[in-house]
Amino acid sequence: MNNGKDGTGQRKFSKFYVCFDALRRSFLSSCRPVIGVDGCRLKGPYGGVLLTAVPIDPNNDYYPLAYDVVAGETRKAWSWFLELLKGDVHIMRDDTYTFISDKQKGLIPAFECVFFGQTIDYVEGTCIT
Repeated sequence: MNNGKDGTGQRKFSKFYVCFDALRRSFLSSCRPVIGVDGCRLKGPYGGVLLTAVPIDPNNDYYPLAYDVVAGETRKAWSWFLELLKGDVHIMRDDTYTFISDKQKGLIPAFECVFFGQTIDYVEGTCIT
């Protein structure tokens, strides 16, 4: 969890990331190396954006792997999320996983930054790396 400062110098919540160890270990032992990433706006008094990483389990069901709440959907926010996810699931070779997305704002530049040197292909409007 990160805290920043607002315009008045007061400490203010800025973002947090969650990847539960039991879910991470289960993903590593039994799920396919395919991860869907997406973001959605949060409504309410605090706002923000929820970023998610959702693979598919052996029963072809969605599997909650990691999520993140950030102020906005930016390259910096996506890069932070992808870096933490990459570390948590021990992605050593960038070509061993496939990511599926609808090309959210800032996501493509973040992929290029975090998974440098990898080919990013687009299939029917979906980013696959």
